[in-house]
Amino acid sequence: MLGSYLDVTKPLVFFVAFFITEGFGEWCELTIECREHIPCINKITYVVSRNKVNFSGAMAKCKEMGMELASIMSATEQRVITDHIKQEGVNVVAGDPYKGFWLSGTRSSRGGNNFVWLGTGKQMTYKNFAPGQPDNAGNNEDCVELWYGSNLKFYWNDIGCYHNLRYICQKTQKQCLDLKCQ
Repeated sequence: MLGSYLDVTKPLVFFVAFFITEGFGEWCELTIECREHIPCINKITYVVSRNKVNFSGAMAKCKEMGMELASIMSATEQRVITDHIKQEGVNVVAGDPYKGFWLSGTRSSRGGNNFVWLGTGKQMTYKNFAPGQPDNAGNNEDCVELWYGSNLKFYWNDIGCYHNLRYICQKTQKQCLDLKCQ
């Protein structure tokens, strides 16, 4: 029985990474958790592009793959994504905002610092903006990028949606298993 080998009542995260040859990095994160005594698997597949497009182009490219721009909901999810980017040697230059990656975050009200995830339609609760960000420089920075700060850490930055950046797509699938949790 699965329960004798794996305690399905506790979250379990495991991670598989590989690159495909068409300029995209793809990997999955799987989480097993119990919902009403039925174990469910949340499988999130991420794809990191090496090509650059503007924000609306990134949304379209993700949609073409049956995915959406990534919405980072926790520090753990941020770490999984950024560790993979570093591990695969994706070209990042510390402090260069034009070497970043589009996320699905956008400013919810022009000029305010409230952001929503277009991928989920939810307000951002977890945030990881760089110190001094978001700053809405030029009153024209309504989109969110993941970028490598000059202190060698990944942060978020608000940036104009017209810039050409790489992008991160995600697809979430949930499957409940046919067995009971203890």
